[in-house]
Amino acid sequence: MDISLIHAGLAAGAALAVVPLILHLVMRQTPKRVVFPALRLLQQRHQRSTKRLKVKNWLLLLARMALVALMALALARPALNARVPLGDREVPTALAMVIDTSLSMGYVEQGRTRLDEAKEVANQVLRKLPESSQVYLIDSGVPAIPAAVSPSAARNRLEGLELRAANRSLNLSLERAYEALAESRRDLPRLEAYVLTDLARSSWEPGQTIPGRDRVKERSGREVATYLIRLAPDEFRNAAVIGLEARPASEPEADGRRPFELVATVRNTGPSTTRLAELILDGSKRGQQDVELPAEGQVEVVFRTPASLDAGLHQAEVRLEGVDPLPFDDRRFVTFESSPAFDVLVLYDPDPDDEPRFIDATFVAGALDPQAAGIPNRVETLSTDQFDDRIPRELSNYACLVLNNVARLSPQAWNQLAAYVRNGGGLVVALGRNTEPAEYTSEAARAVIPGQPGAPVSPAGGTAFGDMVDPSHPLFFPYTREIAADLANIPVFTYRAFRPIEAPYVRPLLTYQDGAPALIEATFDGPQVGRVLLWTTPLSRRPTPGDPDAWNEFPNPLAGWSFVALMQRTVPYLAGASGSRLNYEAGEIVILPLEPSVRAASYLVRGPTDQLNERINPDRDVSELIVEGPEALGQWSVLPARGNDQASERPQLGFSINPRPEEANFRPLEAEELNAMLGDPETFALADSPDAIDRVQRTARVGREIFPWLMILILVLLTAENYLANRFHREPAAASPAPARVAA
Repeated sequence: MDISLIHAGLAAGAALAVVPLILHLVMRQTPKRVVFPALRLLQQRHQRSTKRLKVKNWLLLLARMALVALMALALARPALNARVPLGDREVPTALAMVIDTSLSMGYVEQGRTRLDEAKEVANQVLRKLPESSQVYLIDSGVPAIPAAVSPSAARNRLEGLELRAANRSLNLSLERAYEALAESRRDLPRLEAYVLTDLARSSWEPGQTIPGRDRVKERSGREVATYLIRLAPDEFRNAAVIGLEARPASEPEADGRRPFELVATVRNTGPSTTRLAELILDGSKRGQQDVELPAEGQVEVVFRTPASLDAGLHQAEVRLEGVDPLPFDDRRFVTFESSPAFDVLVLYDPDPDDEPRFIDATFVAGALDPQAAGIPNRVETLSTDQFDDRIPRELSNYACLVLNNVARLSPQAWNQLAAYVRNGGGLVVALGRNTEPAEYTSEAARAVIPGQPGAPVSPAGGTAFGDMVDPSHPLFFPYTREIAADLANIPVFTYRAFRPIEAPYVRPLLTYQDGAPALIEATFDGPQVGRVLLWTTPLSRRPTPGDPDAWNEFPNPLAGWSFVALMQRTVPYLAGASGSRLNYEAGEIVILPLEPSVRAASYLVRGPTDQLNERINPDRDVSELIVEGPEALGQWSVLPARGNDQASERPQLGFSINPRPEEANFRPLEAEELNAMLGDPETFALADSPDAIDRVQRTARVGREIFPWLMILILVLLTAENYLANRFHREPAAASPAPARVAA
């Protein structure tokens, strides 16, 4: 344990402890010897008394010497564990200040947000710095290393800080702070890093060590003191809309049309309360409900849209009315598409020798049943020989075609499918035992099939579905984790080897656990984008394990639910109704597909406010429009633009931007989590309130002072010295005279 002295020169006063000894030796008198035999007995007694008195005098002398030494040491203000031997005086400093601008810092208490309080505390720290100091002001939403400025310039920049919906981890911001301090001027004797935050877990990466402190010592030879200023509310209360989903209603209206249900998840933190929830659909209020929110619980609020919604894009908002300490999460947005009924055609092989091949159509048809799926599908099943007879029918009437475990098609049928796909149709191909690879590599089939099927593969012990190559694909998102977890537990006994062609329009979406492709997608440009999804195992099962067609348990509802979920997502995706993701979190890159029939040379991207307009000029042949990381919460629209940034009346695209749900769930970091990120608790100081800043600064700069303990010891010694002086030099009380006797 290190000991430092704030006023080291005063510690030399401890040498004055010898003054009482010198005075004692100098002022001591030598007694004269007088021989007086009659007093020999008294002399012996005097010698014994003198020895005892010498001991007492030495004790008194030592007490006075210790008293002088301790008073000198106390004036020097010794401290334990002082990191920087500069004391608590203000000296030129290299200071990195991280301001948490995440949305949880918008919590209002006594009319002020946490960010307002952070600015006030930052000003308090910066005012004490000499102007020769260097300050790095780091916004957690922009964790790049800023240029060093003077304290007065930093105070001016503080006023411009605002809450950011797209925020970064404070781990990264503090790491950038250490990097800045490592490159600071060498003539600045003190290095300090401050983090002003509410310590919400959503703003950190618990368990991830924050590097950089050691590099500061290596590069500059100086220690850096880290201060965490906690600005959390005393009692967190909040009602938040943490989720909003648009899904077709399970029951149609009397006229057969199917409305949408907008399901909002509302979470309450604090005591039970009642809030008014309102639905805003396409800019107009469409409903409201009083919502009873239980204490520390959540409820679902369901709004039903009219069944007469026009086909196309719609944008909705559910908001909570009333006063709330954290206002940003009182609203949530959703963009969805209303589509007409989907016609689906499922093809299967005719039954040879009365073998029940129709089962290859029943599982897909059952998963797409309108009553089960809640989607207005019309599913038709057809054997391949019947399909050949009905080639003249216009396939464009179907939103999606499914070929499941089909052995072969005629060249005329393959040509028909190729034309269908290149005109924007969607095709699902599932390979099985019945598939004849040679028929899928013919010249006609190669216009549709994105690769070459091979022989069946039966891994020892079976396998299961493995990694999603593109977790953000519309087939999986936003339930990527749930679908992946379910797929990982579904047994696959056999699949067909498949070698995809190497082309930019072909990509794997899903693999097996042994790395072989399970699902491949191919896209085809034309008047509209056409797509082919190819599964290397059939979309049907056999209940008997010994059946040679029993290749997997994918459609088995007892094995998992992902089969039904993926089938229900496949049809609207291939139909172009949900070919893009429409709802994003703040800061994510937005990718919107551009149909060839509606492509334009320029697009106008409109945000929630008039100030958020951007014109994008994509390359002529691109199939996607990319909007780089929009942050403003709310509804965004994209329209083909004419001159002067005027939008045309052509069909529009759009999307919604929402905050991360974690921001509404305030949970402070635990002490163990802080230690795991920052290391030894002795390397950083935590102030639980703005009032405690001076105390933690003094502790970090000076160390733990032992001045109070020295003063207590001095008082004890003063008392002891006074007691000894009075006790040793006290005159003995005179003996009382004996009472006189009176004779009777």
